[in-house]
Amino acid sequence: MKTIILSAGRSKRLKPVPDKSLLNFNGKASLLHKMETLSFEGFSDFVIVVGPHNKQTVSDLLSQTDYAYQLVEQEDLDQGMAGAMISVSKALKDLNEPILVVSNNDTVDQSLIQKLSQEINSTPTQNLIIGKKVSSYFPGGYIQHDDLMFLTNIVEKPEPGTEPSDMINLVYHYFASPKPLFDILTQTDSLKDDIYEVSLLSLVKAGQQFKVIPYAGEWIPIKNAQHIIQTARYFAHKERANGISPKAEIHPSAIIRGEVIIDSGAKVDANAVIQGPAYIGKNTIIGVGSFIRDSFIGDNCVVGFASEVARSYIGSNCWFHHNFIGDSVIGDNVSFGAGCITGNLRLDEQEILPGHTKVGLVTGDNIRVGIGTKFMPGITLGSNSMLAAGLVIAENIPDDSFVKGDYTLSIKPNTKQIPTR
Repeated sequence: MKTIILSAGRSKRLKPVPDKSLLNFNGKASLLHKMETLSFEGFSDFVIVVGPHNKQTVSDLLSQTDYAYQLVEQEDLDQGMAGAMISVSKALKDLNEPILVVSNNDTVDQSLIQKLSQEINSTPTQNLIIGKKVSSYFPGGYIQHDDLMFLTNIVEKPEPGTEPSDMINLVYHYFASPKPLFDILTQTDSLKDDIYEVSLLSLVKAGQQFKVIPYAGEWIPIKNAQHIIQTARYFAHKERANGISPKAEIHPSAIIRGEVIIDSGAKVDANAVIQGPAYIGKNTIIGVGSFIRDSFIGDNCVVGFASEVARSYIGSNCWFHHNFIGDSVIGDNVSFGAGCITGNLRLDEQEILPGHTKVGLVTGDNIRVGIGTKFMPGITLGSNSMLAAGLVIAENIPDDSFVKGDYTLSIKPNTKQIPTR
């Protein structure tokens, strides 16, 4: 059996985050977490679907592992999941060999993978699809089933209020023989981005059965920046037993509370406080008097004197000094000058993202910010950008920007006596 992992998405809704498939959690790329959980339950022989934007990065990442894998480049990224599966069909030698199709963008408990393995082993000729009940609208596919739990309908991204059910389709799909799917995908047209779902429904109408497996465990899709923080929180809790590496250096006056993972080579300096859940990456320095709470910091970072990082995700090779970073997602190779602050709450305390009243800054990679610059809540800052000192950033900044402000100084003779002390 082949295990297909879909990792070709361009993360358009997450911009300026470059590629959610390669986000690191606890020092390990999201894709590797996915492959690890799958292989633990016996799913292997991976086919990783990539795009031209991340093919080389994924190849470099996987070349350092022992997994058996094949890279398939999706030819038409605009065709979404259907385009991915069409490209897979051209790369597979046996189109009748069973496949498991998995999205790399969703985090689920090991129990789901275990349940799938059990179902497939007990009835290998039965197609399977995973359903998750939701209590509020989610922009995904909705499924309906009959009394015997067989799929009867699937609708991709209905308008809010028109959902046919309260059950979301999770992309953990098992095809006992995928050739009929591959055949019908190339014959299906749709004005929406739902060719895969329409094809699946056509198979059902033609008599194929898909058993719906209900899942009630943890599910975190990455659709916005706050989901990145939630995913990091999930992995910190899941792997909390890793604790503090014996190769980390912790000052006796530092305070560490809760579920905290501190990786090898990290240094926590005097009077720093780390409140879990938290992850501190390899060789990262938490400076004197800094406060880290519910935050996840990558490798080779410096969180300098008296900085606070709250409910945030920070990439690798970042530098901060005397900053406040709240409810933010910061990319790789980002440096803030002293006194930079991320705003994270509107004055009227209204939502910034659906369901979130506290949202800070979201950045890409390779960014330099001058001293004293302030960011209004919910701002995005594109990759490869430089911002001058003393600015108040109240609008989104695109990639490859140099931002400065106009300063008008009034200089005249001083007529006041300066007292001597």
